[in-house]
Amino acid sequence: MTSPRVLLNGWQIKPKKQLGQNFLSSPQTAEQIVLKSGLSSGETVLEIGSGLGALTIPLARTVGKVFAVETDRRIVPLLRTELLAAGLDNVEILTQDIL
Repeated sequence: MTSPRVLLNGWQIKPKKQLGQNFLSSPQTAEQIVLKSGLSSGETVLEIGSGLGALTIPLARTVGKVFAVETDRRIVPLLRTELLAAGLDNVEILTQDIL
């Protein structure tokens, strides 16, 4: 997993304080979240605030389908690129505000 700072700088994106953006930077933490969730390959997950894909990618490697909701349109192309690089095609990105 590439550092959020490196990704954001590379794409010239600054986090928006008004969106409360915080990005998970530990791949081990993401893996632990997925492991402890008890999810399996036949399940579908709704992820709210997919961000840079730190949790989306391990989720997509574990479950059958992920619906990733991201409100920040600037981040969506970056997320698509990360998913493509990871070889994942079971994630549908929904660019909208979940509220």
